[in-house]
Amino acid sequence: MDAHNSQALVSALEGTFLLGVFIWKLPSMIRGISTLRRRPYVLFTLVYSTGFVIAFSAILNYGILARQRSQVMGLFLALVLGLGVRDSAPTEDPEQVEVAYAGRTP
Repeated sequence: MDAHNSQALVSALEGTFLLGVFIWKLPSMIRGISTLRRRPYVLFTLVYSTGFVIAFSAILNYGILARQRSQVMGLFLALVLGLGVRDSAPTEDPEQVEVAYAGRTP
């Protein structure tokens, strides 16, 4: 076991959880790339996460990385879940809905 204290164990479990969610949602994330233009927050999380990885890849001090990764974890999870969510139903034109329900009585 690589974790020698409880803080390292929790950090390892957290990373394993995020990796598991990423792998689980990867097929739907690939399908969701086309929705980035309609969801600006998800696009922001993608740009911020990518920038964080590039900026902090040169830092070799693991203590600093462990503290700074808390900045990006929430956005990374929002990115994974935001790309993995499918639109449940296409938006309907209100006039078509009105015509469709015009013959029915409640």
